[in-house]
Amino acid sequence: MKKLVLFVLFYGFSCLSSATQTLAPLEPNELQSYTSTVCSDHANPELCKKAFIKFMGYIKTNDDYYYFCQKQKEAGMTVNKDSCNKSEALREFLDKP
Repeated sequence: MKKLVLFVLFYGFSCLSSATQTLAPLEPNELQSYTSTVCSDHANPELCKKAFIKFMGYIKTNDDYYYFCQKQKEAGMTVNKDSCNKSEALREFLDKP
């Protein structure tokens, strides 16, 4: 479990860091490789992999929603302030070192 936490901290969230940083995005095969390594000591490696990929999907969805909110605000459109604030708060939390 400690491996999974370390992986998420060092590799998973590096993809989602602030736009001012220039990080190369992970290739799908790199993500699969990292996930396999992290989940190798898990009691059920396949379940661990599925859970991690699902978790990354939630992060991606949040990031997509964050950008949607930004574009809507720039265009002067109304947004769901509560949802946009939650999305921004999660993004800021993930960007913290």
